[in-house]
Amino acid sequence: MSLPSQQRDGQSTHRVMAPRPRAITVSNEFSSTRPRRSSYLATLSQCIFSCAACVSAWTSCSSTDDPIGFNYPANAGASASGVGGAAPEIGGSGGANDIERTYPNLFAELLGKTENEVTAKLEADFNQLFHGDAATESIYVNVGTDQAYVWDPRQMDIRSDGFANALLVAVELDHREEFDRLWRFADAHIVLRTGPLRDYLRSRCDVSGDTCDETVTAESHFAATSALWLAHGRWGSTGALSYRDEAQRLMAAVFRSEAGATTTLGTLSGFVDSTRTLPLASPYASASAQTSSAAMTAGYFGLWAEKSGDARALALAQHARAYLIGVSNAETGLMPDHPSLDGTVPAGEDVFSANSYPVPLAIALDAVWFTASDWHVAETNRLLDFFQAPLAAKSFAATYALSGEPGMPLGDLLSLQAPLSACAVAATTGARSDFVQAAWDAKLNTGTSRKFGNLLFLLSSLLLGGRLRVY
Repeated sequence: MSLPSQQRDGQSTHRVMAPRPRAITVSNEFSSTRPRRSSYLATLSQCIFSCAACVSAWTSCSSTDDPIGFNYPANAGASASGVGGAAPEIGGSGGANDIERTYPNLFAELLGKTENEVTAKLEADFNQLFHGDAATESIYVNVGTDQAYVWDPRQMDIRSDGFANALLVAVELDHREEFDRLWRFADAHIVLRTGPLRDYLRSRCDVSGDTCDETVTAESHFAATSALWLAHGRWGSTGALSYRDEAQRLMAAVFRSEAGATTTLGTLSGFVDSTRTLPLASPYASASAQTSSAAMTAGYFGLWAEKSGDARALALAQHARAYLIGVSNAETGLMPDHPSLDGTVPAGEDVFSANSYPVPLAIALDAVWFTASDWHVAETNRLLDFFQAPLAAKSFAATYALSGEPGMPLGDLLSLQAPLSACAVAATTGARSDFVQAAWDAKLNTGTSRKFGNLLFLLSSLLLGGRLRVY
């Protein structure tokens, strides 16, 4: 089935749509090994969940070369265990900060920028996007005394992906007022309250927040859940908002199963395919045979496991990563927008487009937040090497066949350049320096195309500057 279409800054996309302080080591050297101090992790990370084990008991696991049970397509870049190495470990005991991490600052390492320069750049970009000129720069709109929304000037409405990514930016830059305002509006208008879709985020609303549809988007829900966990870790949950309770509520909705329940848009199947333990792009049964590469946010799922101790989140993280390994092209690194759950790519879906632009950023984030495998390095190298020539020419295509043939030119270059630049935190290819320099030199979009690409740019810059951290 072809999923309903949504416009992303002009590109057609298919969608149904008190904290404990810890020592943070900011290093100019990316280390592929990070010590872990969790008995939960030591138990669960020894093996990858098999399908049968995950269905019968979330806390059981058994060794398998194929933890998902799908047929790897001919273009698979690696086996499920990574290129020449074991699958990365994920998870934690559910307490705060069980994993000691190193956050590389490539702006400092490769470009010689100071910490003050990096901080100033990030804050200036934040202030422009959140508090700049309302007509041409800002996407953040205050509502009343304690709410705010993210405006999509191209679509002239509110989209949940903008909310979710803005929440991540706000918590990482320690802007609690903006975060709280955004979440209050989202909780009041975007999060569904009753029925089988309760606690899901609606993908779009008008600016009043009163007229919304019932399409829901997996990536937005996953990112918002992660932002709330990070807020709990950074600010605690003893104030007016309990970020922990809200994160647990959204996370519970992901794993809730009300298969067969009917909504105005069709019958539900849930957000997780229980047979393969994979996230779905949509909770509707009509789309249950397909997922999306962008939904395979292993870093987010690993964060949930670390914060909640929920073995289901750990299994989801491991399977999502292995799935991406299987569907990414072995030469270009490109991944299809909407592959089937069995790892095959339906006819007409062998394309990389705006739906998948965030995936390189998700892979890079996973490499920093959790142990980077050989596959993370190889995959990010493939992507940067493939896109080095378009970067130099300042000319990306809006779509690419997985084998690399370009489509029509891309207008919003930042929406693809930014997440690709984030790959430099895991890559070893010489092209990484070009992408980091491009990220430093880039300016925020103004005008109507200032939501999608700009938020990806801020998140990517946070990662490159060593500021996209787990709290």
